[in-house]
Parts: sequence; C-alpha cells; structure tokens
Amino acid sequence: MEIWLVRHTRPAVERGTCYGWTDVPLADSFEQDAELIRSFLPNLASGNQLWCSPLSRCTRLASFAYVDLLPTYQPDLREMHFGEWENRHWNTIPEEDSKHWMDHFVEVATPGGESYVQLQERVWRCLEPVFKEDHHKPLVVISHGGVMRCLLATLMGVPLVASFEQFKLDYGAVVRLNREGALGWQAAFIHQAQWIREGE
Repeated sequence: MEIWLVRHTRPAVERGTCYGWTDVPLADSFEQDAELIRSFLPNLASGNQLWCSPLSRCTRLASFAYVDLLPTYQPDLREMHFGEWENRHWNTIPEEDSKHWMDHFVEVATPGGESYVQLQERVWRCLEPVFKEDHHKPLVVISHGGVMRCLLATLMGVPLVASFEQFKLDYGAVVRLNREGALGWQAAFIHQAQWIREGE
C-alpha cells in the first residue's frame, strides 16, 4: 500500500503574511514547479485515488498533474484556519497575542480559528479510514504543509510541537508512505532523500 503526500507549490503572497484558509494565488513558476512534481508521482486510474484540499493552490496542482482525472475534494485537508488573523501581516497582529500563540500553538487557537491539535484531529478524521484499510492501489493526497506535518507526526509518533523541526517540507515536497508489515509505516521524503520509520 502506498500513499503519496504532496505539498502545493509556492504561493504569490507577501513574505510575513498569515494565511491558511485564504485562497491565495500561486507564483509564476507554477508550471515549472508542477512539472517537476508530476515526474515523481505514480499513475492513477481514477479520481478516487486522488484526494485534494479544495483550496485552489492544491486543485491547480491536482489538475496539472492528473489532467484526465477529477479529484476527490476533501474540506478536512485544508490548511490550518487562522480565523481573524487570516490574510493579515504578522506585524499587524499585537505582539503579545502572536507571541502567546506561537509559544502554545499546539493547544491554543487563534481568534476565530483553530489550534494545531484541532488541525491534527480533523486531518486524522479524514484519513484514518484509509490508513486502517488494506488498499492495493496508490492514493495521492495533495494538501498543505501543516496537514502533512501533523499527519506524519501522528503516524511516526512524533510530538506535534516537534513536527516543524522533524519534518522539513518545502513547497512542492513529495512524501511516499509505505506500510511494510511489522515495520509499520515508513516515509520516504522524496526531495530530502531522508527516511524516517515509525517509532524512531
């Protein structure tokens, strides 16, 4: 069983902008970046094997990589919701508020948004049935950095607070998950060429 996790390409947003659910545009390098990503991905026979966040930075990549397939859109695969902070520059958010959140982002939600553990819970709610079944066909999941990190933390037994340090995921990152019997889930970080095993 193989599950491929893919992060969207680089967005065209001003550095320092806080965004999660905001539907931001993509950089001009999209087609070049997407072509490289496509070269790593498996062939799929059906849109049921292609799951995608409904945000356009993911749907564009899905349509480019698999031109003949209609993806299965999963709202629970959206990036973390920043609520009232969406599409604001970090320096416009009161420093006391942003510092408190950054020090406790796992369990503390942004105003009107969600915490990192809430993101983990909805992502796992979406994907847990897939990981519990024995699929013989590959599944490609195109989503976001936060989604991928909290899912990998869940599978590999890594504390959420350490997930950003443990899982380096650039824009366009591709991770292949394999279940290898008693070894459990193994993750191949295609761009980083780094292997991490469940429980290590």
